[in-house]
Amino acid sequence: MRDSEIQTLLAELFPDQAAVCFSTGQPSESNLLPEELAHTKKMVGVRRLEFAQGRACARAALESLGLPPVAIPTGSNREPLWPESVVGSITHTDGAAAAVVGHGAQFAGLGLDMESAEPLGEDLIELICRPDEEGRKDGKHAKLLFSIKEAIYKCIYPTVRTFVDFQEMKVEVDSGSHRFAAEAHTPACDQALISRLEGKFATVGELVVSSAWLPAG
Repeated sequence: MRDSEIQTLLAELFPDQAAVCFSTGQPSESNLLPEELAHTKKMVGVRRLEFAQGRACARAALESLGLPPVAIPTGSNREPLWPESVVGSITHTDGAAAAVVGHGAQFAGLGLDMESAEPLGEDLIELICRPDEEGRKDGKHAKLLFSIKEAIYKCIYPTVRTFVDFQEMKVEVDSGSHRFAAEAHTPACDQALISRLEGKFATVGELVVSSAWLPAG
């Protein structure tokens, strides 16, 4: 599939007000801005290129919203620091990167995650999946749960401002509607917040992709 086709499919996982960019293009560190380069000094080569590719997608998504393609530095928990009144998320895997952004007046948070469709290893299932999550022993389903939880975490971080462990979030998927429901199991995250969260998932080519968003207000 062409990048433009995948980008269209990813955009369908979010409300129309969000802007999405996807790319498998060859990243270049020369595209990074000074505030971003400062964060890459300790990164190895491949990680630096992934970082550059993700930032390029993020700037393209900002431009789609009619915003200037500014630097996107990194916070203390490695989260992207978006311009004022903007929320968003960046993801990359296996040479592909994507970003989603939206206006803070419309979204309290946006989460996007992409993973290879390879099954999750048995050694990771116990770390990612709760004992009460349906289908957890199936490696492919466990990979989907992993991706959804990553998207949820990215989405809620601007609100909770703390790490939420995989075991602290229970996810139930509806394969028919390609949507999911989440349940918080941590005092760091109020269930009322999670009840407002919406999200979707899809298999796009060789990728498992998950989205999550919190309406503003």
